[in-house]
Amino acid sequence: MGDGLKKAGFVVNVSYKPSGTWNANLEKYKAETDLFGSGWGPDWANASTVVPEMWGQGCCNYTSNMKAVGAQAASYKLFISNVNKALNELDRNKQASMWKKLNQFGMDQYWYVYTAFTKTQDYWGSKVGGVDFWDPQGTWIFGNLYVKK
Repeated sequence: MGDGLKKAGFVVNVSYKPSGTWNANLEKYKAETDLFGSGWGPDWANASTVVPEMWGQGCCNYTSNMKAVGAQAASYKLFISNVNKALNELDRNKQASMWKKLNQFGMDQYWYVYTAFTKTQDYWGSKVGGVDFWDPQGTWIFGNLYVKK
C-alpha cells in the first residue's frame, strides 16, 4: 500500500491493528495517524463487529427497522434481544451459530439487499503509475497510485 505514497514523497509507517479491535478503538486509532483507511475486513473475523453495526443499534444502521411498528417492531425487538445474547455469549462456536441465524434473519427481512454489480470502464492517464483494481472493494488500490515523473 505504501509504495505509491512513498513515490509521492510521503513518509509511510504502516500500523496494523489486531482483528476484532477496529470498531471499538476507531477514535484512538484515528488520533494515532495523519491518514488511515480500512474496510470491514479487519473485524470480520467475528460477526459481532458487523451484524449489530449493520442492523442493530450500532454506528451504521441505515435501515428503517429501528422505526418499525406493529409486528415488525416486535420482530425487531426480538432480533435486538438475540443480538445482545450473542454479544454476551462466551462460547465462540455457539456464538458463531447464533450470528449465522441472526444474519439469515436479517437477510430474510430484506434489511440488506444483495449488491448488484455493473459493467464499467475505468480510464487513467499515462502519467499515473501503480494502477491496479481491488476486486473485493470494487475500486482502485489508492495507496499504490502515484504520479510518474
